Amino acid sequence: MSGRGRTDRPFVVAREVGNWLNLSTPVGLTVALAGRARLRRGKRGLWLAEGYRYRFPAGGAFTIGNVVTTASPSFADLAREIPGILEHEENHTWQYAYACGLPYLPVYTALMAWSWLRTGDRASGNFFEREAGLDAGGYRESPRRSLTDGLRALLALAGRPTPTPRQPRATGVPAAMGPQDRSRAALRSRWRLSRSRRSRFTSSGS
Repeated sequence: MSGRGRTDRPFVVAREVGNWLNLSTPVGLTVALAGRARLRRGKRGLWLAEGYRYRFPAGGAFTIGNVVTTASPSFADLAREIPGILEHEENHTWQYAYACGLPYLPVYTALMAWSWLRTGDRASGNFFEREAGLDAGGYRESPRRSLTDGLRALLALAGRPTPTPRQPRATGVPAAMGPQDRSRAALRSRWRLSRSRRSRFTSSGS
């Protein structure tokens, strides 16, 4: 059941109480306070947390229970970029209610992975994001790709070689030396080698 349009007070109260009882709202408040966000009450039983300090989770805003959190200084600032953001995030609060709270999080994560596999985007194929409204959340509709193409993209991503630091060539010259120092050291090395050979030749001749 989508929460869109459920603004009648009995439904709103049921959602607020449900998200307290299923512990998603207490967890949302804890995360917001841990991120040093400023809390204030919003409409229809929402808590709005602004100025979140951490980079995770990524996105303009995220919701846990009845708590909507953003890294933006205010939701007014965020709404200038994404006008429907609060409507979108409020729809997520209904999803927490009917998903019985915290089990929503692993299910959402699995759907996000599935969405990336099928569309290359974490939201476009995610049931929860689509139900909350892609446009309202500032997401774009991405074309679907075959499961085979998604797996190939995943394997390519997993198999991408990790750059390794270049090792200095075994020249006997310290890597910290500059070009001129290296040249002088190489000349000294060749001079010592030549002198050693001459010494062996002289010794064998005598």
